[in-house]
Amino acid sequence: MRAKTSFSVAFFALAVPIAAQVLFTDAFNSSAVDTSKWSDVTPFSDSFVSQTGGYVQVEDGGRITTLPSFTGAIEITGRIQLSNNTKNNSKIVFRTDGAQYFSEVKGVVIQFSPQLDNGSFANQLGIFTIGEAAQTSTSLTTPINLDAWYEFRIVDTGTTVELYWNGAIIPTLVLATSYRVGSKVSFYSREGSGNGSSISNDGRGRLDFITVSA
Repeated sequence: MRAKTSFSVAFFALAVPIAAQVLFTDAFNSSAVDTSKWSDVTPFSDSFVSQTGGYVQVEDGGRITTLPSFTGAIEITGRIQLSNNTKNNSKIVFRTDGAQYFSEVKGVVIQFSPQLDNGSFANQLGIFTIGEAAQTSTSLTTPINLDAWYEFRIVDTGTTVELYWNGAIIPTLVLATSYRVGSKVSFYSREGSGNGSSISNDGRGRLDFITVSA
């Protein structure tokens, strides 16, 4: 009698990356801000928003805010440059409604700044909340040079925010927060002398491109 041979076959599910769904993108290649994508606001006498040379520039409190809203987990990628004043800071704000809040807008903030007001070169990268009763924050000291382009990637799960800076493959900064006041994305620079902040006067923030994906 021939012995029966038993074969055991295992099936393995291969992990295939799922392409991100692009919800919004702008390469700023036209001569003016695309008003079908953005609202632009210049709240102070010296505030400015311009678009030329393949990037958008915000100055002295000028800001742009997406017209569409983005709910659920999102990823924001782009390339940023700071110019003209080392004490300038520029911000990407999300989970925001884009409305004016003193010289800022409420939401979760990624802040980029080459130099602090006190002159120290520290905490150039930060994640924090604006408008939250008990503000949460985290920061990192790392060089940011004027007139240099840096790539960023922001992953927002709704409860955690991860910043990947300048090509990093592991998170550069992480902040746990569920704070939300809206579902839009804003980009703006710190106010200048038109709102009493002459120390950062004429600081310019530039975006070369930005993409929001699900």
